[in-house]
Amino acid sequence: MGKMIILKKYCRALLNNNRAGFTLVELIVSVAIIAIISGFSFSGYKIFQSKNDIDTAKQTVVVSLRRAQLLSQSVNGDSKWGVRVEKGAAIIFKGETYATRDQLADEKYLMPDTISILGLSEITYTKLHGFPDAIGTITLSGPSDSGSVTINSKGTIEYE
Repeated sequence: MGKMIILKKYCRALLNNNRAGFTLVELIVSVAIIAIISGFSFSGYKIFQSKNDIDTAKQTVVVSLRRAQLLSQSVNGDSKWGVRVEKGAAIIFKGETYATRDQLADEKYLMPDTISILGLSEITYTKLHGFPDAIGTITLSGPSDSGSVTINSKGTIEYE
């Protein structure tokens, strides 16, 4: 009888024993939940990064256009100034055109390589008055967003 009581106590102890740790099912469910959350976070991050790249490119183009206009209005170096927008950079140049520019005066401002440029690619400004020789829109497009910079005949710049 004494052996039976000891055996019953031992069985109860085994059944009531709270083992620390995770089962395989709990572990798989946890990893699956983390993977799903990470997937959503990564796609949201990529969209945010694309919008940020577009905003950075727009600001770079706008600042370059305004700087070139200011240099032309101040007749810096007794020359016209302009901006060339290409993939990866906005280049402020001194001269009538980008092809005939004074390369030593170039100011290059880098933009994200993920941005494609459509529309105007080169704008020069008249000396003293600072009116642009070309008017229109520069369209900047990325993987999931786009923006534009528009310049009118008076040199006013609008961007969205």
